[in-house]
Amino acid sequence: MKVFLGIPLALGIVFSASVATAQDAAGVFETRCTRCHALTQVTEQLAKRVVETRDPFLDTMLSNHFPAPEQDRPALKTFLLTAAAAR
Repeated sequence: MKVFLGIPLALGIVFSASVATAQDAAGVFETRCTRCHALTQVTEQLAKRVVETRDPFLDTMLSNHFPAPEQDRPALKTFLLTAAAAR
């Protein structure tokens, strides 16, 4: 019985952490990127790219250009792709 109770609890903790990370992506961008890049500048450049090339481009950029911490990259990438798609 303890195992069955532990699984939902563990899943809830993991889900909560990923939601918090997604909510903090704008803050990560603000802290790490806005020294040199405005959000509109980045999203305009992403929006000009063919949709299929945006994801690999961000993978490269986020890991090589003033790299964001690895645990922040998925949420930051989602944040930027969503913002570019809204343009």
